[in-house]
Amino acid sequence: MAEAGAAVAYAAKNLVEGAALLAKGVYDPTLPLKATLQPIKDVDVPQAFHTVSVIKGRAYAFGGKTLSKRGGEELADNDMHVIILPASGVESTDYRRIEATEEAPLRRWGHSAAVVDDRIYVFGGSGQDDGEPIDEQGRVWAFNTATNAWYALDPHPESKRPEPRSQHASAASEHPQPTQRPTGEGVAPQMPMDPAKEVPEPPAPDTYGTIIIQGGKAKSGEQLHDIWAFDISSRTWAELPSLPSPMSGSSSLAMTEKRIYAFARGQTSYMDLTPGNFDDRAGEGELGLTPLGPWCKLSSSATSEEETSHPGDRDGATLVPVTTGQGRNYLLLLGGQTPHGETLEDIWALQLKPEGMTAASVKDAARQAIRKDTGEMLWEEVKYYDSEGVMIQESQPGRGTGRRKGMAVAKGTEVDGASVVAWGGVGEDGKEWKEAHLHEYNDVTTVPELADEVTAEKMMLQRDIDVLWYVHVNVFLNFQLAPGKTTPPGLSSGHLSATVKRLVEGESIKQHWGDIDLVVDGVVNKMPMTLMKGRPGLVQACPYLQS
Repeated sequence: MAEAGAAVAYAAKNLVEGAALLAKGVYDPTLPLKATLQPIKDVDVPQAFHTVSVIKGRAYAFGGKTLSKRGGEELADNDMHVIILPASGVESTDYRRIEATEEAPLRRWGHSAAVVDDRIYVFGGSGQDDGEPIDEQGRVWAFNTATNAWYALDPHPESKRPEPRSQHASAASEHPQPTQRPTGEGVAPQMPMDPAKEVPEPPAPDTYGTIIIQGGKAKSGEQLHDIWAFDISSRTWAELPSLPSPMSGSSSLAMTEKRIYAFARGQTSYMDLTPGNFDDRAGEGELGLTPLGPWCKLSSSATSEEETSHPGDRDGATLVPVTTGQGRNYLLLLGGQTPHGETLEDIWALQLKPEGMTAASVKDAARQAIRKDTGEMLWEEVKYYDSEGVMIQESQPGRGTGRRKGMAVAKGTEVDGASVVAWGGVGEDGKEWKEAHLHEYNDVTTVPELADEVTAEKMMLQRDIDVLWYVHVNVFLNFQLAPGKTTPPGLSSGHLSATVKRLVEGESIKQHWGDIDLVVDGVVNKMPMTLMKGRPGLVQACPYLQS
């Protein structure tokens, strides 16, 4: 019995400590992101107007233009160039070249590449200096990174197909998902199920996913504005609704789950896609993606009338979805050109809606409760830091990607530890060929340094994590936001705000641990709260226990 009481007291104490620390974290904004750009100096593969795709810690670069022996530009080969990216504790990189076979696509630049699972899907591009696109009748090329083999996916004979193009945007989704077949198919009811057959088989290659393309340059030289989706499983193309005005032939695209984002001429838009579903004797699964509604223009959630932070009008930028963990997601916008042709090097972040029931969603709900902006759907330029963690000022070199044309950018993976890989490009003078970079992005969704210290010292059991979630959901959400709930004494927005402000202003929670012990002891032993009057730690660290 005593052990049970001690366990409750231990968990309750951590509840109070965690609540106060999380309250401090609520006041820390999630924008701007902190960006650290690490150059890759031990690999020299000059490329521009190519593509780069990252799969399982490897960056795959294909096509583009390269430096000729005479010092100018020429069409690059159609080999696949692979950089094995640095992993934790390993700073160096490795490089290998996979030579092209007869099955490989022709040399090209201005094409697109998108990733689904461990395959890279390439579409379009030009084999000419003037950018005239290669006409391949809607063909999509696939590169299997497990076997290092190329093969072609030709559209179904009855399928529509997009006009040939180069210098277009592309994105990919893993929807529609593959068919899930019943594991007990063909087994007599009276026979026991074979455990080995209960494990679902991995999906067959090229049986799921969607490739989306937009804009680009047509054979006539005109800028295209249409948008198409290629269903990998059925090998069919379908045209999607065009972007709202102002449109651009070189928009930026990104996919997050089943929502597609576009950035064109300074306007951010999005459209939700939904798969059809089937459930029959063959199994259940999804059909091709179709629009759930029209394109929507992004509106800001800022409460301030002075919100002016925005990347501005630009074309040809790269839009990349990234996550900083705990349900917090962003879109990064890198580079591009102004309407006057100036090459840009800055990096901007758009904070997206957090995933449900995560630390990010709880933090945003708590900030709304105390009338603070969450940062959702706001743009802000990132803050640049060097490898030592020192912020790079505006007058110092090393801010942004460097002014480069034809840079290829891809989302990183958990293996390489980078949020983004940026490879190549050429300077505005056409002479300086740029190196590759790893980009790491961080925010302050979590409680900062003090929380890490308390986690290491006090929260050794999984039970404490569950208690922390209890505080998040029941205290910050139920009592503050749920309609019809009665706010208990001491948990008004004013009390919470005052408590958080005191903690943010530098008052260490450690000095209140003795008071917290008293509160926990009183709660466990059902002591009347009137005996605890006059304790400053009670008011400052846990006002919501004054019920």
